[in-house]
Amino acid sequence: MLKNTTCTWTGSTGIVILAISDAQVQQIQAVVNGAESAGGKDVPGLGSKAVIASEASGDFILYVLDAKGGFGLSIHSPGQAVTEAQGISLAKLVEGRR
Repeated sequence: MLKNTTCTWTGSTGIVILAISDAQVQQIQAVVNGAESAGGKDVPGLGSKAVIASEASGDFILYVLDAKGGFGLSIHSPGQAVTEAQGISLAKLVEGRR
C-alpha cells in the first residue's frame, strides 16, 4: 500500500511542491526497474538502489529502494528548474528520517 505525503510552500522562487510516496519492496523495485529501463540514471550512495529520472518540465523524480521498502520523491518548482543535486540532497534527508 502506498502512503503519500505532499507538502507545498512558497519559497524565494515561487511555489514549491514536494511529493513523497512510501512503498513496499515489490512496488518500488518495479518502479526503479521501469525508470532505469526508460533512461533513468543510477544514483550511487542512496539506498540499496536509486534511480533519478528527469521530466520534460525540468523537474526530477527519484526512486529509492531501501531497507524499509522504498520511496519516490518528486519536486516541482514552477518557473525554475530543479537540479539533480537538489533532488539527491533532499532524498538523502528523507532517507535519513525514515
